[in-house]
Amino acid sequence: MLLSLNLIRKFVDIDASPQEIADKITLSLTEVEKIEKKGNDTVIEIENKALTHRPDCFSHLGIAREIGAFFNKKVHDPLQELAGKPIQPEVASQFKLHIEPQDVNKDHCRRYCVAVLTNITVGPSPKWMSETLENLGIRPINNVVDITNYVMIELGQPLHAFDYDKVEDHAIKVRTATAGETMITLDGKKRELTREMLVIADSKKPIGLAGIMGGKNTEVTDKTTTIILEAATFEPMNNRKTSKALRLRSEASTRFEKNLDPALPRPALIRAIDLLIEYGDAKIVSDIVDVQHINQTAPSPVLVPFNWISSFLGKAFTPSDIQEILNRIGITSRRKENNLELTIPSWRNDLKMPADIAEEVARISGYDEIPVTLPAHDGSLPPKNKDIQGRSRIKHILQGMGFFEVITSPFIGDELLKKTDLAGHDHLELQNPLTVDQKYMRRSLFPSLLTVLTNNMERTKREDIRIYELNKLFVPVKDKKEPLEPYYLTGIMLWNMEHGTGNTEQGTGNKQNASNLYRTSKGVVESLFDQLNISGYSFKPYSRDCDMYNPFFHPNMTAQIYIADWPMGIFGALHPHMQTVFALPENIFLFDLHVGTLIDHAKKTPSFQPIPSHPPVIEDKTIQMGKGVLAGDVIKKITSTSPLITSVELVDMFENNYTFRITFQHPQRNLTDKEGAEIVTQILT
Repeated sequence: MLLSLNLIRKFVDIDASPQEIADKITLSLTEVEKIEKKGNDTVIEIENKALTHRPDCFSHLGIAREIGAFFNKKVHDPLQELAGKPIQPEVASQFKLHIEPQDVNKDHCRRYCVAVLTNITVGPSPKWMSETLENLGIRPINNVVDITNYVMIELGQPLHAFDYDKVEDHAIKVRTATAGETMITLDGKKRELTREMLVIADSKKPIGLAGIMGGKNTEVTDKTTTIILEAATFEPMNNRKTSKALRLRSEASTRFEKNLDPALPRPALIRAIDLLIEYGDAKIVSDIVDVQHINQTAPSPVLVPFNWISSFLGKAFTPSDIQEILNRIGITSRRKENNLELTIPSWRNDLKMPADIAEEVARISGYDEIPVTLPAHDGSLPPKNKDIQGRSRIKHILQGMGFFEVITSPFIGDELLKKTDLAGHDHLELQNPLTVDQKYMRRSLFPSLLTVLTNNMERTKREDIRIYELNKLFVPVKDKKEPLEPYYLTGIMLWNMEHGTGNTEQGTGNKQNASNLYRTSKGVVESLFDQLNISGYSFKPYSRDCDMYNPFFHPNMTAQIYIADWPMGIFGALHPHMQTVFALPENIFLFDLHVGTLIDHAKKTPSFQPIPSHPPVIEDKTIQMGKGVLAGDVIKKITSTSPLITSVELVDMFENNYTFRITFQHPQRNLTDKEGAEIVTQILT
């Protein structure tokens, strides 16, 4: 945004150099991008994106108020004088203007001021005004249009002039458009309107887009002699939505969308009337019609404790100091017990709470005046978070086992849900998804993780990939607003077939290879448990009716995992249907574990077991097992046979023959052959 230093100095008498003024603006308001000399004026360009909450600063008066506060100089603010200035029609007028309060939309127009002027001579603007507008990047057109633009940059209030003779029935209505309505704006483009868009209309048609741009059908030309001059305050949200929908930005819409001061339209209208009388020979021939749909024009008072600002900013301020600083920016105050009751001016609708006031005190007194101090700290460490430490420990273990961590989006779309047969499950739906692929919150990590695996296989051509994700799921709960957000550890293992052993030829060799890969993958999960020092876990049969059914797992090569009676997760091969859907090979195994249960049962250090001083007796025994008998149950049965059995491992299997390696050991002496034989006999019987 461009600022004229000459125009600023009309409001505040300041002899500081342009650079000094620019430095103050940069330090306490917004960044100055450039200082440029233009004729007898100096133009300062500021970055206005940091001022979206300060509509008052989109004017020279607003910036002058800030500069006056920075340098502690008195500001000549003409608004109060203009607002109280009486406007009387010069002569009894035949120029009628038909507008009633009910003609002004109360939802989208907070205040609407309008007056009729006649005897206007449309021509060039005075040289000083044309030069000021040109220096600020605005093309001079004629005295009527230039005056409305000049008042806008001077006071911050957009205005618009309609040719009185082109307004049907000389009636003004502020209403929303009707379905299918169109109009041609001043830029010559036809605009298709919707019912949400606010327009200025006469008795038959729209004649302007409220707060954005006027209509071509009521444009002021060289032949115009009578105008309807408008100043208003429009609701900012509706103004911005209309501007975006029509892809039409203007200097007016830029200001209206930032919530302009509703006290501004009348004094700005009077200022424009005065200039039109002086430089356009105009005569005022109507009273100012002022329709207000607001109860108050100023923000509510703010109550701030004396000592709070000093405590908040870290610098001592007396109540008098605070009052003097705030008075510079138009905030009046009175002491009320141990507080300051502050009256906020109407142009500062951004000041609503004590923190806002503290910021103003710091800004005006100078951020560089606040002493730099280290925060108070007694040196104690914050308490350790069990969950965060537990998740970090799990990740560290998996990294050591050759896994790569994956972090995917928590959102999922209809296409991927249908692809993975999850469309029938209840998912949290976003109200404003960024894309159709991010419509829901995920309930499983597998869809996105399998997508990552597929992409990596295509790009790297690798046949040995291990990836995992440890992250939140979002599970809706009936009759509750907030979902459950449990952490799950989901892993995928793609094995090179060389990890399998035995005959790899067609037939039984493939089954043998799959079985070996299953045991290798199961060993990975067991290794994770062992490194977390989790004991008492077991693998139980899996079926569609089990506690932890999951459509991603193979129905015949999957197991549920329990710790005692606590369900902890599931492990197994990828379901054949998912292999087909994602075009993946058979040698893929998965695990899905509840992280909270893992952390609750994990131990920091393993329990100490002294190293045995006597050698063990190790025997391999092959047992023919019936159909449906689980190896895990057999191991438990063997282990319970004698307290001298220290470990039982399944080391080989062929068809229904399972070979177990049994270790016997006495903690205090050597075992005899007879003792070992007796235990084996007990096992086999």
